[in-house]
Amino acid sequence: FTAGPFLGGEELKSPKDAIESVRYHKQRGYDFIKVHEDFTLDTYLTLLREAEKAGIPVVGHAQRELPLEYTLRLTLIAHMEEIVDIFSDNKNFKIADISDQEAKKIAARVKSSGVYISPTLSVLAMIQDYRDDARFDKLKKRSQTKFLSKEEFLNYTTEGKEYRREVFSSPKGIEAVDKLVKGTQLLTKAFYEAGVPMLVGTDNIGLQISGFSIHDEMAAMSAAGVSAFAILNSATALSARYLKRQAIAGTISIGKNAEFILLSKNPLNDIKNTRDIQGVMLKGKWLDKKALDQLLLDVKAARKVE
Repeated sequence: FTAGPFLGGEELKSPKDAIESVRYHKQRGYDFIKVHEDFTLDTYLTLLREAEKAGIPVVGHAQRELPLEYTLRLTLIAHMEEIVDIFSDNKNFKIADISDQEAKKIAARVKSSGVYISPTLSVLAMIQDYRDDARFDKLKKRSQTKFLSKEEFLNYTTEGKEYRREVFSSPKGIEAVDKLVKGTQLLTKAFYEAGVPMLVGTDNIGLQISGFSIHDEMAAMSAAGVSAFAILNSATALSARYLKRQAIAGTISIGKNAEFILLSKNPLNDIKNTRDIQGVMLKGKWLDKKALDQLLLDVKAARKVE
């Protein structure tokens, strides 16, 4: 499943642009339209209306300058921080302090809307690692970091780039990030308790490496107060249902695709046990530990890393 190109206020400046963009997505066969923020209201509403006519779900970021109700018209919200941003002055790094009571009220509204959300807690929390020299050094030395190309590694680790920019280490930046992390954790727990459908997903930026990052995200959701069963359900059955694949995927039963992961330890006891993978069944083909290790070696060879 693939979303189309980045769409924000700079890309779509008028309702006409929105109509043409939906036609483009339809012609190219994209499964989703991915939106960012800063649309004018007319453009945003036109995009939603035309996308619905075309049968293409609209997913992505919140419309931060509009009330929450407008963002709840998406089918999936990417990033829990986007919910915090709606109630904040993000452009000036003034992040709202959300109380437990407020989180519960927001969760009730989101639940009644039927929208899904992918919290992506781990990529946000990683900013705290970037600004601390000791934690950042440890992050750079993680085993999965070597799977980045040299170009990507330098881009994400050079001083002054990405989250190593001065703004994130300034008093205002530190306070803003810390408030965002706290707010997203609080909302994630409230959404879980309210029964909001959440999916397990990650961003793909910085030293968060796709594949490995899904385990970081599950651990982050667990730390926020989501049960191990709910996390596993979100990563499997609920994801299949969102993608309308529930008839053939998401659970292990007769008539469904042979897709599963075999672990050596029970993830219900500790969600971190999802990392202890012994084998993967993919499209009816069994990949044991040796085969999985070989795939990683192939990636290293392709990336020309040590």
